[in-house]
Amino acid sequence: MTERHRSYAKKCIKGLARDTGVDEIEIEKMLSRENVTYFFVEKAQPKNKIVAAGTREEITSKYHPDGNSYYTHLPPLPL
Repeated sequence: MTERHRSYAKKCIKGLARDTGVDEIEIEKMLSRENVTYFFVEKAQPKNKIVAAGTREEITSKYHPDGNSYYTHLPPLPL
């Protein structure tokens, strides 16, 4: 991964953390798995919680959002 990719990935993680209320460190741990780009987030207090992380197909087949949960994803890295 180039420095440009790392910088862009950091910005994406920071934005996802801000949008979901989940710590950046927790998101980075999940991203260490291969092919993780999609997340299922449960709204909770004081912080939201990422319930599952994986590919879009894995997450949408197992989890279904309601008023207290939703899907989110990281954009693809630029080439």
